[in-house]
Amino acid sequence: MLLIRFATLEDTQGIHEVHRSDVKVWHHRLTEEDGSHPRIEADWRDCSLLDRWEHGGAWMSPELCAIHLNRLLLQGHIPLVAELNGKIVGELELIIGDDPLYGYNANLSVMYIHADYRGQGVGTLMMQDALELLRQIGYETLTTYDPAAASFYEKFAMQKEAIYYKIIAASQNLSQSPMRSRTISLRNLWQNQKSSALLSQNLLSGRIVSQTQLLQLLSDEEEPGEYAIDFNLRPMEMSFILQDGTDKSLCVLRDRTGLYETAAVHLWGKQITPELIAAILRRAYRMKINNLAFCVKEADLPLFENFTNTAPAAATTVYALHF
Repeated sequence: MLLIRFATLEDTQGIHEVHRSDVKVWHHRLTEEDGSHPRIEADWRDCSLLDRWEHGGAWMSPELCAIHLNRLLLQGHIPLVAELNGKIVGELELIIGDDPLYGYNANLSVMYIHADYRGQGVGTLMMQDALELLRQIGYETLTTYDPAAASFYEKFAMQKEAIYYKIIAASQNLSQSPMRSRTISLRNLWQNQKSSALLSQNLLSGRIVSQTQLLQLLSDEEEPGEYAIDFNLRPMEMSFILQDGTDKSLCVLRDRTGLYETAAVHLWGKQITPELIAAILRRAYRMKINNLAFCVKEADLPLFENFTNTAPAAATTVYALHF
């Protein structure tokens, strides 16, 4: 019998096994004298916490999975598991929070089914139970991002909301503007967000997950962060305020690889402008980041037309259900 229920810390091992069920080959990252970090095949037991994390996040190791799950429970988010004859075969995570765009929102951040139990309706039953729970509690919206599962979300009447990636090379050879920038701790800013007008502005670039989840992800990656793993290979992120007169914008550059090749741009402000784009590109150049990936609405794409060394925009999709 399949049972859908709230997850507890006692489910950590089962959740870990669900998420690692797809990984057939594990790798260990070396550190060479020249500073490079090649990866070699290795047994899971010989992989460090960081090695395991790089294969898919906190769920790849029981220790990190326990930290992650404990945090979800303490902060009032909703993790659900599917249990079949005493075995955990699926996990779903809903991140709860007020969102300037979506109201009282639940963001489906994770839904994962064990590789041996896919195609048997487990995901559908989990989604049905989750929707019924959200309706009972009184949420206004459910959002998610997973372009690979378009047909799955569409059968639950979730509507597509297209956004576009635009990758631009960082540069200092741009026209100067009076816009100033200064570094700020996003963690401190988020903890005091009731007194901050920055985070109540529009999220101009980088909306894939909900604002609550995005702020949590970004602030966690500042030191000391959520996980005690080697800093040199940790995801890199930098946050700063851009100011033009009395107008202020908040920007966070995030590179999950730590290689500084391409950083995602998360930007809060009144509106995105060519001058604001140029200021971010100059800042990224000083930080020795090669490329920036903006993620914006289609209407904002013309703002990037006069910048050189850009790649064609690529469409992706966010899904939303309004109750």
